[in-house]
Amino acid sequence: MPKKRIRKLTITQEIMAIASEKLKKYEHDVTRKMYTRQVKQYIKFCREHFNVRTFEACKEHIQAYSNYLQEQNYTASTIHTYLASVCAVFDVSLSTIKKPIRHTADYVRGRNTKHIDSKNDFNNPCWSYIVEFQRCVGIRRAELKRLQGKDFDTDENGYNSVVVRKGKGGKVQYQRILEQDVEFIKHYFDSVDENEYVFDRKYFENDLNFHHLRALAAQEYYREQLRCIHESPAY
Repeated sequence: MPKKRIRKLTITQEIMAIASEKLKKYEHDVTRKMYTRQVKQYIKFCREHFNVRTFEACKEHIQAYSNYLQEQNYTASTIHTYLASVCAVFDVSLSTIKKPIRHTADYVRGRNTKHIDSKNDFNNPCWSYIVEFQRCVGIRRAELKRLQGKDFDTDENGYNSVVVRKGKGGKVQYQRILEQDVEFIKHYFDSVDENEYVFDRKYFENDLNFHHLRALAAQEYYREQLRCIHESPAY
């Protein structure tokens, strides 16, 4: 019986195979599928525009991809979402990529959440107001629920932070915010009274994987600190 011929993978398939291995760490099905779709689009862009031949080579063109998405008139939120997934898989700090600035006004506070098709999709516009916040802050679901207008301050070292008044173990925690996200996050607190909740209760009537966004925010903060150390050892 003749041997079955093993079909050789294309270059695109080889690159995607490496990306797929890295994507396995995302256990939430919706999140993994979303990231897979977005990374596939990026690899296709790299192949078509730069004829890349390796996974590592793809890292060099994320800025070009950001520029391309802006030329296609994607919104700041969509561009940020696409870049966040790509940067996470290729282990590049999102802060090093020039992109449109997001504004809190782009997301509607109190958006109608009736007749929702999906309760676990980060890209569902019904949840964008809280999802974009969590991408930058990264705290627990219960902590998000308790945030009030007074909970934005600086920590003992002068870093802008979201104040979690009852964090792990019941302790007060100051969650530092990356400098590029400060104005964006501050508007959330400025838009409510001091003792008013930042998020309406209906923003929690879903199955969104807030823990995953918390992990991504932590990873991004780590990459940014590492970048600062490499640029200035004194930092």
